Amino acid sequence: MSFIELMLDSETLQLTMDVSLVIPGWEHHRTHKYKVVWLYHGGYGDHLDWVNHTNAVRLAEERGIILVMPGVHNSCYVDMANGPAYGTWVGVELPRLLRKMFTVFSEDREDNYVCGFSNGGYGCLKIGLTYPETFGHIGAFAAGDQEDNPFPDDGGDWSRNRIAMFGTGEIQGTEYSLKHCARKLLQEERTLPQVYHACGRFDPWHDKNQLVRHFFQKIEGNPFGYHYREYEDMGHTYAFIDRALQDFLEFHQIG
Repeated sequence: MSFIELMLDSETLQLTMDVSLVIPGWEHHRTHKYKVVWLYHGGYGDHLDWVNHTNAVRLAEERGIILVMPGVHNSCYVDMANGPAYGTWVGVELPRLLRKMFTVFSEDREDNYVCGFSNGGYGCLKIGLTYPETFGHIGAFAAGDQEDNPFPDDGGDWSRNRIAMFGTGEIQGTEYSLKHCARKLLQEERTLPQVYHACGRFDPWHDKNQLVRHFFQKIEGNPFGYHYREYEDMGHTYAFIDRALQDFLEFHQIG
């Protein structure tokens, strides 16, 4: 098992970006293709959150899977309305770069799982619904849709961040709306990712998670294979995502 920290120059962003990797036995098995779990951090986090605060590395070692943990500043993993295209970085450029660097990365969409917590939960849904030919499965932990958040344009930090990421207009019906992205995939009859969603009952944004849940559960025939799991004794914590990640891996029998 190798833990690797990279600083990669992104043509898309014109920035040097931090990425942490966990790769099982790649130096000895260069022809073997491993399943890849892409882990997205929450708001104000970084590429080491999953390493420092969860058992993700141990789970990867036990299951023989690759972990990719990119840092994306406070971008919500989107092509920002007034800033860099972080969504294109994590959805297109980063997978392409890493697959060239490490031949053990499986390129099969069914072997690529994009997961995230909080803002990263929104981000993994956004990326998975935007690039379903790359990511076959989504694991969204404590994930709401940005269109359901109120926008008090009061000049504060949250307001400035919101304008940088999504602009000043309504998010509903735009590329930043998860519901819009899902509807668009269905209308275009494209390949669909499978969606796994988890939330703690005491999460302060539990209501926003329920709006996402109700949206997917109302789609006739469940084309996204939507599965929801709620944790009655947990909130918006690292203990929650530890359990959620472990249950997600077990649900999909990854590794």
